[in-house]
Amino acid sequence: MRPLRLTLQAFGPYAGKEVIDFTKLGNRTMFVITGKTGAGKTTIFDGICFAIYGKASGEDRSGTDLRSHFADPETLTEVSLLFSLRGQTYYIVRSPQQEKKKARGDGMTTVNAKAELYRITDQGEKQIIASNVRETEEKIKELIQLDAHQFRQILMIPQGEFRKLLVSDSKEKEAILQKLFHTELYKKIEEKLKEEADQLKSIVQQRKQEQERLLKSIRTQNSELLEALHQEIVDPQRILELLSSELKEWRSQYESIKSEISEKQVQRDQLKEQITQGKAILDQFTLKRQLEEEKTKLERQIEEVEKQQLEVERAKKAAKLDQQENQCRRLHAEIQEFEKRKQIFQNQLSEIEPKLAAAQKNWEEEQAKEEERKRAVEAVSRLKALENDIQSYEEETIALDKMEAQWKELQQEKQTYSDQLEKIEERLEQKNTLLSELEQTKLALLQRERLIEKTERIVNRLLKYQDEQHRKERILSALTVANEQLQATERALLDAKATVWHLEKEWFDGQAGILAQNLQEHEPCPVCGSIHHPAPAQYKQELPSEEDLNSAKEKAAEVEQRKQEAERRFFQLQLEMKTIENSKEEIQKELENLFPNFSEESLSSDIRSQQSSLQELKLRQQQDKKALRKEQELKTEAEQLTVEKQQVENALEKCLETVDEIEKQMMMKRANIERMNTQIPENLRSKSSFQKALQERIQYQESLQKSYDEAQKRYQELNMSMVKLQSRVEEVTNTLLEKMKQMDLERNTFKQMLKEEGFPDYRHYEKAKRTEEEIKMLENTIQEFWERYRYVSSRMDELERVLAGIQIPDLNRFNQKLNEIMEELAQLDEKRTSTLLTIQNNEMIYQNVTDINKELEQLEEQYKTFGHLYEITKGQNPHRLTFERYVLAAFLDDILLSANERLAKMTGGRYRMLRKRDRSKGNVQSGLELLIYDQYTGQTRHVKTLSGGESFKASLSLALGMADVVQSYAGGISLETMFIDEGFGTLDPESLDQAIEALMDIQDSGRLVGIISHVPELKERIDARLEVISTQNGSHTKFHIFY
Repeated sequence: MRPLRLTLQAFGPYAGKEVIDFTKLGNRTMFVITGKTGAGKTTIFDGICFAIYGKASGEDRSGTDLRSHFADPETLTEVSLLFSLRGQTYYIVRSPQQEKKKARGDGMTTVNAKAELYRITDQGEKQIIASNVRETEEKIKELIQLDAHQFRQILMIPQGEFRKLLVSDSKEKEAILQKLFHTELYKKIEEKLKEEADQLKSIVQQRKQEQERLLKSIRTQNSELLEALHQEIVDPQRILELLSSELKEWRSQYESIKSEISEKQVQRDQLKEQITQGKAILDQFTLKRQLEEEKTKLERQIEEVEKQQLEVERAKKAAKLDQQENQCRRLHAEIQEFEKRKQIFQNQLSEIEPKLAAAQKNWEEEQAKEEERKRAVEAVSRLKALENDIQSYEEETIALDKMEAQWKELQQEKQTYSDQLEKIEERLEQKNTLLSELEQTKLALLQRERLIEKTERIVNRLLKYQDEQHRKERILSALTVANEQLQATERALLDAKATVWHLEKEWFDGQAGILAQNLQEHEPCPVCGSIHHPAPAQYKQELPSEEDLNSAKEKAAEVEQRKQEAERRFFQLQLEMKTIENSKEEIQKELENLFPNFSEESLSSDIRSQQSSLQELKLRQQQDKKALRKEQELKTEAEQLTVEKQQVENALEKCLETVDEIEKQMMMKRANIERMNTQIPENLRSKSSFQKALQERIQYQESLQKSYDEAQKRYQELNMSMVKLQSRVEEVTNTLLEKMKQMDLERNTFKQMLKEEGFPDYRHYEKAKRTEEEIKMLENTIQEFWERYRYVSSRMDELERVLAGIQIPDLNRFNQKLNEIMEELAQLDEKRTSTLLTIQNNEMIYQNVTDINKELEQLEEQYKTFGHLYEITKGQNPHRLTFERYVLAAFLDDILLSANERLAKMTGGRYRMLRKRDRSKGNVQSGLELLIYDQYTGQTRHVKTLSGGESFKASLSLALGMADVVQSYAGGISLETMFIDEGFGTLDPESLDQAIEALMDIQDSGRLVGIISHVPELKERIDARLEVISTQNGSHTKFHIFY
């Protein structure tokens, strides 16, 4: 990478826009940067670093801190760099986040960081390849293939930095080289091996504990197996052999119990079948007795049912006559209704006749006033002929007055619209300016939201990590308690089992002593059958009872149960601990990606710091959102103002048009009013006087016509009513005669039907009547009775046939025998279950212990591999070097190889740097210290013994060598530029010549070398100088080229 042109604006001491054109050097590859202290020499390299990475050259200088204090508040900080790389030319421009004075009002506004990267084509055009900070950083990383730290180490040799690297101890060098060559991976490999070895060791220990726990939980009464279990050093293989033999005996016993249970179950099932059959027979006898009682009861109800049957038949006959009776009643009601209507019509005729005579007389009188009505109509017509002229006259006068008033109002309105338009335009301009500022706030809010999201994730992960750490502490405490409880229960179980074993032995020995008391010589022993008894067992007075033995066994079983519970609790806590550790590891990996500076030691401070940052970000976010909430309001107001502006402009235009139109109309109105004055009488020119005269004539004419119309209408209505009533009376009379004839015919038909159905008179018919529901109910009752009677009789006959010759069974005897068998089955099943549980428990133990033995063999083999590797990587090797430090030592050897070539030229071949390979005393870390070999004395000594000038040469050589190696390991990227900051002042003339000669070798390779120095000799020896000139208003630069 070679810089071509650097532009600094409001950056460091450079107040304005400062352009440094490196192409002015021509073919020169070395130049001196001179100037007063603080003028801004190092800032030039800061600008290059900031343009490419957004960071300054020193760790203590950030982009936001590099804004110039000399700069105008309106000038934004910005750095751009034109550079060449691998035959391509690129242009990058970058500005940090900074505060800017608001365009309107007081206060500052935040401008977000920006970055853009362009490729310069062969035609000199800019082709953008990254348009924001994130894209630019990714593209720079792809192009240069170095991070910011490596870039600074290669391009810049700062004041005193490599002197520190030269004389530092192994631990300090390790930190520097680790950061430079990113060797954290090797440290992680070492940690991973340790983790694997510890984990394997822990698993082996857990498996052995599990094996011991399983063996102690074997259920057995076998004395040989019990003795093997109680040994101090348990032999798992011996125990498994004994357990396998005992399991065969248990299985045989189990099959015997199953066979006995099957026989008892057959007997039980047979008894159950007998009991079921007996219950069925008893139920049939009970049912037969119930049916006999019910049949007797039904036979007593037969007479009443037959009466109900006769009642139903009579009701059905009466139902046939009911329809005819209803027909007669309907006709009778109709006749009465027609007689009432006839009487009403006759009464109305009597009332209308005198009214009709009076109406006829009044109508004849009105007909005689025809001439008077015609004269009234003519008078009204004459007045109406003048109505339009009088109406127009008054309207024209009023309209003219209104137009004159409107003309004055429009003049005022025109002025108002003009004033409104001016104010709206001013307010609209203000709103648009505020909206532009809010657009910038939007961009800032978007970036802040992304940062908030990331910070929230970091805080959540940190809090989760802290929770897991607290959980781990609680589980560790619980594990300690659980382990103590487990050990206590194991000790108690051993004591309880020892007590049982001792009591059993005492009891068996006692039984042998009891038998031995009755032994007689030459008589067979009931136990072994021998007739000789050379050493009979001794009888003991105090023997443990069977109750003591059972009590001891119960206590041992209780202790064993407590031990199993303690084991379950212990292993459950171990599982929880493993889960927590896995969770912490996952969270830690996630945190290392999100938060590179994460460490468990600073967890609390990191949480507080991140929460504080998050709170501050959210506060800024709320402020931005609060500001943005006004955006829609501003847009709405701007739109409303735009609409208002258009409305006011339209209204003003319309107002002007209206003024012109009114002036034209006023002229026309005045001419028309003059014409009407000559046509209308003076006493009628007033609209009110004209209306009064016209109204009087109209009222008179209307009253005459109304009287005539009312008299005619009254006469016609009464005459029409008279005709209608006469017609209705005649119609009702005819209908009434017809209904009376029909009534006589239906009544005779009803009487005939009474006789035909067997009713002697109407009273018997009325008594027999029933509703349809009552008839249906009686029929259902009768039908149900006979159906039930037939069913009971049939069922009784069937039961008598079935039960003929059968005796009532004795169920009590069967139930008693069944209960006895069920008790025997319960005892056998309990014995079978106990035996099966013992078999299953011991089989499970046998299989688990076998599996654990196989697993232990594999785990121990793995532990040999991982444990050995871990011991080597952590430094337990002949060199006492960790894996990471071994790799760093290899890097340092490469650096020294390159550095010594330059140091030999600078010192005339006298000095050569070596890496100290001897082990340090005690536990002091070693392997990275440097020694100096002096060709003059043929001895090595520590680099701290070098003089100031010699230290500078060694430091410079080390810096150049490191730059070469870093480039080499970064893929051979050629960074064709280097800046050296001071240090030449400590050299004597000869050493200065040698240093410059070494630098000349660098420029021979084509690398551009910039030397920041105050040394006059150096200025004289190098013919290109970039002078940094400081003033009260900031600094500026100037190239001096000497030919």
